[in-house]
Amino acid sequence: MTGRRYFLILLMVLNVIGCGRGEQERDDGLIGGNLILDRWPGEGVPVLAWQGSDDSLRVYSQPRGTDSTRAAAEAGRQIQVIPGQRLPWDRSVIRIEQPGKMEITEDCIVSGFVYDASEDGRLQGGRARDIYLPAGTILEVICYAAEGFYICRYQGEDIEMEAGRPCQRMLAEPQTRWWVRITEDGEPIGWVPVDTDRIAVIDRRF
Repeated sequence: MTGRRYFLILLMVLNVIGCGRGEQERDDGLIGGNLILDRWPGEGVPVLAWQGSDDSLRVYSQPRGTDSTRAAAEAGRQIQVIPGQRLPWDRSVIRIEQPGKMEITEDCIVSGFVYDASEDGRLQGGRARDIYLPAGTILEVICYAAEGFYICRYQGEDIEMEAGRPCQRMLAEPQTRWWVRITEDGEPIGWVPVDTDRIAVIDRRF
């Protein structure tokens, strides 16, 4: 069994990916609404550590958009950190600030996982199948899903599909931001955006 097929079957069995509207306000003009994906970039569970030059880290009550006026107004609160300090977390989300677009340049068939429905903003069920995409199709690209897959929206369906095919041309990359809810002594203390200049992935657990 190929890695690609194994990945699709694993998604179908576990149904591990959630997509929903966060508790924060809706941003006007955001295609597809204010979407939050319950996941993290890449494979394996990231181990994070503080790499910033200062000794404090600002945490927020909810993940916010980079262009949110409320985010600027809500200063959050500061916690003390030291260089190299590990930052344990209990939840990771990718906030979709602006979906991208992909054009299908010629008729093709791609492998994907098609979700059955979206209830209360969360993807439900689904199955793996091959998807016919005619030339000229424009897909809304929600985010990169690792292992060479994207989560896309097509004809009202949310699909996790393989990327990098000759028939695909990316018109605009999705704009996303990774947030984690960090903890102290096992208790959540707030959300932080993962900025590679300050917070580094030092390891991954498989």
